[in-house]
Amino acid sequence: MAKRRTIIFIYICLLIGILGMEAGGLQYNLLLIGEELGLSTTQMGNLVSAKYLAFIIVPLAFGGFADKYGKKIILVLFGLCFSLGSLAIIMSSGFLLVLAGVFLMGAGYAMCESVGTA
Repeated sequence: MAKRRTIIFIYICLLIGILGMEAGGLQYNLLLIGEELGLSTTQMGNLVSAKYLAFIIVPLAFGGFADKYGKKIILVLFGLCFSLGSLAIIMSSGFLLVLAGVFLMGAGYAMCESVGTA
């Protein structure tokens, strides 16, 4: 049991570390993404808004699932959600896919940080 808790603790620490790098990374890379895709400042603002909207909505909507099913499954599922969002941004060639990717990354970030630090 102690070994399992240690593994989960290490996973949470690594996950929160990666999420922390993302928090600063998106802000830094937002101008580069905007230049690459030819986005307006309004569209770049929409990307930031999508991220923070996910920060607010997702923990409220899915917090009960963490209580019901446990932290481990939620961390894995929303870690995958974060990864899928990253993949969507990497593979995108237009604004809407980047917007969806940023929302997924925000959703994964919000749940992993909420559940990981609770």
